[in-house]
Amino acid sequence: MNAAGLLTADEPETVDPLLDVVNGLLHEVCVFGRMCRLWGDMDDDATDQKARTRYYLDRRQMGLLQVTAALEDTIGLRFKDTAHLPYRHIDATWPSGQPLAGYASTPPGVSPFSWLLDFFTHWNMLLDDEFAEDGHFLRVLRSALWICNTSGLHAAVNYVADLVETGQVVNTEAAAKAASFLLIAGSRTASPQELVASITEGRLPQNRQQWLVFCPTLEDPQGVRLSKEASAAVESLVTRGRHLVEQAHAATTLDEWLSTLAALEGVLKLVQMTVYWVVESPSVALQSILSQFEETRCDIAAAWVDMELGSGRDAGIPGFQDFQRGVEETFVNEGDTSGQRFRRERLLLPPDIYASPVDSLSSDWSEPSWRIAVAWEACHSWAPISTTGPLPPDRGPDTIEHRPLRGSHLRKSLALHPERPQHWQALGSELRAAGWLRAAEGAFAVVTHMLRPPTTD
Repeated sequence: MNAAGLLTADEPETVDPLLDVVNGLLHEVCVFGRMCRLWGDMDDDATDQKARTRYYLDRRQMGLLQVTAALEDTIGLRFKDTAHLPYRHIDATWPSGQPLAGYASTPPGVSPFSWLLDFFTHWNMLLDDEFAEDGHFLRVLRSALWICNTSGLHAAVNYVADLVETGQVVNTEAAAKAASFLLIAGSRTASPQELVASITEGRLPQNRQQWLVFCPTLEDPQGVRLSKEASAAVESLVTRGRHLVEQAHAATTLDEWLSTLAALEGVLKLVQMTVYWVVESPSVALQSILSQFEETRCDIAAAWVDMELGSGRDAGIPGFQDFQRGVEETFVNEGDTSGQRFRRERLLLPPDIYASPVDSLSSDWSEPSWRIAVAWEACHSWAPISTTGPLPPDRGPDTIEHRPLRGSHLRKSLALHPERPQHWQALGSELRAAGWLRAAEGAFAVVTHMLRPPTTD
């Protein structure tokens, strides 16, 4: 699921350049969620994950909320009808009379500002709650139960997977536990409502308070004989993992490939842990798929190590090319002379990139670019900002006022520092000069919103 291009506006053709900027910022938020979750799971180090999260929130939270609030008021910024992006509220962000959870594209939906507020709130809880892991599991489960009550078990399990894939889950184990509760209860009950009641203290929640406060009445997950619908839900998770591998093969830039790998790692872990907890006697075929998924996750870890080491012939993509060629050689020695089994089971790079000589790789595959620079820096403690591709020469705060920003340099500066009103002022002036009057109005509105004195109660 690619978060790029999910936003639109009233009369979108009149604000295209502005939509390009805010769509890129939304995409970067999802990239952060995917990558930070990946490293939190791999490091098994809550302190490290909290430091990464705090860095990113300090860089992004206030600025992006101001941008979306201003653009919703001026250009009607909203999610597209095709934006299959999940959301989930908590008590503090749940609007009265609205669904607790759902998708941005499903009426009544959710505004971009509200979606970001929920996203940042969930990640802030990681910093503030000493029992964050348990609380996170309960919030994922509660949202999934809401979906189950309205749309059924299969939809609820897919919803949990969508949360993982779009970077909205702090810890994948919590998501797998929630999915497992759903599948086990669904295999023991006859309807979605009965399923929900079996977990929510024997009663179907009827009001806001009952949805927000309950103790799950199911013990730790244990394998059961899955119902037909539960089996179909598990199968859909497996299919999702394979589909993301295909997306990795189709990536056209390093940014896109890294983002897809982070989503893939989360989904594969979700599948592995869920099947381990709920499937009483997995078939030989399913065991084979899970083994393949485990190998793929190990390959992703190797890719991340190579990317952490930076660029050069022995690191980055060249380093991972060498790693994958070593894997292919093992397959050849085991009889896979055509390479078909290797490509089917273990190839993660796009085939043309895998086959490319090091010297022929384009700049799009050399280093992570400015488009995901802040997310990359936040999630990769070894990587200095200088390894995140060509940055604008005036990115430092001491020089920003002394050099006019235009064109691509301005777009890069906005991607790196959307919290700076001078960048939006420059964008507004550039858009107005180019005849994008309504887009310019939106950019100037962001400036006004950022410079507005804080209100006091």
